[in-house]
Amino acid sequence: MILLLVPAVFIYGCGESGNAGKQPSMEGTAAAAPSPDGITFTATEKDAFNPGNKIESARKTRLTAFGAYRGAALTETPTIEAAAAVINPPNMGKLKVGRFENEILSISSFPFDYENDIASLKSLFALHNLDRVVRGDMTEMEKFAALCTYTYRFLAGGKLPGPDTITGPSAFLITRNMREKGIGGTSEVYAALMCQLVLSCGHTARIVSMHTLDIGTPNYATHNSGTPEKGTPICHDICEAYVNALGKWVAFDPFTRAVYYTRETVPVSALELHTLAAENRFREVTPVCGAGNATDMVAVRESVLPCYRYLYLWRMNDILGKSPRNGSIPWQALYNTHLVWEDRYAPVSQGGFDKLDKFSQGGVRYVTHTRTDFSWNLNVANITVERTGEVSIKIIFNTITPNFDHFNLRVSDKPTRTGNVYELKDIISSSHVIISSVNAFGVTGRSSMAEFMQ
Repeated sequence: MILLLVPAVFIYGCGESGNAGKQPSMEGTAAAAPSPDGITFTATEKDAFNPGNKIESARKTRLTAFGAYRGAALTETPTIEAAAAVINPPNMGKLKVGRFENEILSISSFPFDYENDIASLKSLFALHNLDRVVRGDMTEMEKFAALCTYTYRFLAGGKLPGPDTITGPSAFLITRNMREKGIGGTSEVYAALMCQLVLSCGHTARIVSMHTLDIGTPNYATHNSGTPEKGTPICHDICEAYVNALGKWVAFDPFTRAVYYTRETVPVSALELHTLAAENRFREVTPVCGAGNATDMVAVRESVLPCYRYLYLWRMNDILGKSPRNGSIPWQALYNTHLVWEDRYAPVSQGGFDKLDKFSQGGVRYVTHTRTDFSWNLNVANITVERTGEVSIKIIFNTITPNFDHFNLRVSDKPTRTGNVYELKDIISSSHVIISSVNAFGVTGRSSMAEFMQ
């Protein structure tokens, strides 16, 4: 049974901050489609913003550097067996593959617009003096937890914006409203600010929205006063940061006690929390609160996790890149291409999306049931090998690293920088290769490694 709290403890925030902008033209509506197991899912029409590269949307005016290999199509070598087969054609001497730990790229079938306004991100870092918040000796999780707590403390106590206040998701406008007018906001403001602060530190983050349907209990917390009508959506927004060390997205909730959650000591994503909440497995989750105390932990878990019922991604984090100078894009501009997650726990048809401002103008347009559309990986270095001579191998590196700068390569412990192609020209005894991508902020991604020998 879910514990229900009084409004004074936790206040949820819907992303309905006004200043709606003009929607771009879109085609396609969602339609019902039966799945093999008999459950009816919602199918999505063609994404009008998909440029075909499955990495970034055509609506973006300045494309982000990703470091992706752009040469001829490759025969991929994802495993040690595949690599050994490729480098041992019948007309050449045999080479061995001693070690092959190869990161595989997963690409969302829906494009996502990544922030590439590096100058603005560095200005944001300086504006918030983040060198006092994150240190070089911190792990990624420690940095993100510190940024989550900082966001909570920076905005805590801020009043809601009035009808005459210009609001928007730009971190610069959020900062100015808070420092000059004492205006904070609800959870979408906290999520947007943390997301951009994470980006300013050279990491990748995104915003996830969610809601559940109120069950008509007077004590259920909402961002409004009074008792909501039964069936009213209760909304919430969080920030997910991509943790290279874990190879996954992790959910951070700066609005609610600056919390993130673990299961068996491993931090979890919004999609993992969705499944655990839907299966009523709350007790498997441990909240880690950056603000408050231990007595808050159970209350946080059992009052907030029901909101993870219906999930949808803001398919962009380039808020600064899209915002005018000294201003912000409107909140509604973020909602035009929301990607909704649907499974047997959260059918779109039962989610009450027609009651949400963020879907009221176009309905639910883009829906997915594929985990890699919500849980794609980033900053990994994929290895493909080709035999080029009796004792030589060409190695092709591929990555999807936002704001990519270069690859770090170590060949038999000798460091070098490289592009997407490197040739091992003289494999006599053995050659060890370790490769990782590095972005424009100097942040290194996950490594892949291989060993070749005669």
